[in-house]
Amino acid sequence: MIAASFEELVATVPLTEGLSQLVDYVQHQWPEGWFSPENWSVYMKTVRTNDTEGYHRKLNANKHKMPFYLLLQKLRDEATDVVITATLVSDRKVKRLQRRKYRIIESRLFTAWDRYVNGELSTMCLLSDCAHFTAF
Repeated sequence: MIAASFEELVATVPLTEGLSQLVDYVQHQWPEGWFSPENWSVYMKTVRTNDTEGYHRKLNANKHKMPFYLLLQKLRDEATDVVITATLVSDRKVKRLQRRKYRIIESRLFTAWDRYVNGELSTMCLLSDCAHFTAF
């Protein structure tokens, strides 16, 4: 479905030489190439890159180059926290924390996905709607 939608999108845009090269690159690297959609698509998934970015921000909270021994201590602490967090999550004693702004965006996203699945939105309308969610 992603490859077909990509083809439909490409068919709607006049291709300049530079854009044609970009389309070729994307087509050969992503939908048809090295990275299958299962590895990079976030369709109908709640966890996206913000979790990873937040984790990196947490690790690098000092905003300066961290000495190696401090990094090791942080990683050791994280390893301990992972075991505790995994236990709490499996026991349903802790939930994922999410800022209000991102809860709203996610709600809009899932509503659009539901409308798409129900045939109320075309692929192009879904992409257009999703493009506006982050401009919140």
